[in-house]
Amino acid sequence: MVGAHYDVARLPDGTVVGGAVDNGAASVVLTRVAESLKRHELSHRVRVVLFDLEEAGLLGSRAYVQAEDAARVAAMVNVDVVIGDETLMYGPTSHEGNDTVYRSLRVACAVSELTCMGFPRYPPSDDRPFQAAGIPNVSVAVNDAAASHQMWLALNLGAQSGLREGFVPEVFRIIHSSRDTIEHVSEAAMNHLHDLVVALVLELDRSL
Repeated sequence: MVGAHYDVARLPDGTVVGGAVDNGAASVVLTRVAESLKRHELSHRVRVVLFDLEEAGLLGSRAYVQAEDAARVAAMVNVDVVIGDETLMYGPTSHEGNDTVYRSLRVACAVSELTCMGFPRYPPSDDRPFQAAGIPNVSVAVNDAAASHQMWLALNLGAQSGLREGFVPEVFRIIHSSRDTIEHVSEAAMNHLHDLVVALVLELDRSL
């Protein structure tokens, strides 16, 4: 299964954000992934799922998992946030039971010639209900190289990160705000993400 959420955050005044970074771009990419996968002979049936209510507490993906037979899902790839073009961030690598997925991802990174960075701690998204159900999974996002390193330090080292006091990664200043617009998403990033996800699904199809 490959998934992304298509809902957007609501601001305190009741308006909704544009949601291009989080998570419109990824939703569009997955429609292209579905088209590309039709050209391949696969051993597994692949579902491309767009979830609602991620921003309300992962309600859509939780309901989906509760209604699904977990034994029928070999793996889940969650795509959330497209804001750069140089580095694929993935995680949380501290979760157990995902070794085959992470191994396949590293192969896909090499095939797609995209730098990949594993995060032991990683922002929660629609991967979490699948993890709770014991379904192998990974969550991925695309960001700039420097911003990816800053985000890794902020999330995984805390006070020992070496970042200035009060530092907030740029992606967190954009998502869930009025700044989340299409200007922060590049066509190159979406193309690279498409290639990576297709390569990952093909590798998982061979490995699982």
